Amino acid sequence: MRKMLLCLIAFCAMITPVYSATWVQIDVNYCIDKDSIQSYVNDNGDVEDNKSVFWLKDNKPENYKDIENRYKKPLSYALSQIIIDYSKNTVALKSNIIYDKSNEIITKNTFKDDKLKWNLIEPKSNAELWANLIKNPKILNKIHKYQQIKPRKIINKNKQQN
Repeated sequence: MRKMLLCLIAFCAMITPVYSATWVQIDVNYCIDKDSIQSYVNDNGDVEDNKSVFWLKDNKPENYKDIENRYKKPLSYALSQIIIDYSKNTVALKSNIIYDKSNEIITKNTFKDDKLKWNLIEPKSNAELWANLIKNPKILNKIHKYQQIKPRKIINKNKQQN
């Protein structure tokens, strides 16, 4: 009986996809999933070491008012997969998923490499902050560790707004 139970647990573990995001709040509106940071793999399956990709959570639905109006549903947040090209100091949006207040997907997009819109990373911009944190994961890990020990007031304010 014990062997059968262990086999059942092992089987469930194999067929159940596991993805756990570790969100690190970097300001009032944005969180980075530190577990999603990796080298970019392009549409041909080639690893591009000069590029990093990560998921960003945008907790500011005002950034998507046009989508909210189009679908006539109040939005909660958006997840964006961002690519940073360190060799050219540029940033692009690879994927975007927008959720309503009941955590249902409103819309989602993924762009092919030849359709990506690359933007220069401007000094003192959000993109520059993201690029620096992604390039220096030790800093992101320290922020995360600090947030686990002493939750910031920003996080509590953000929860009250949602």
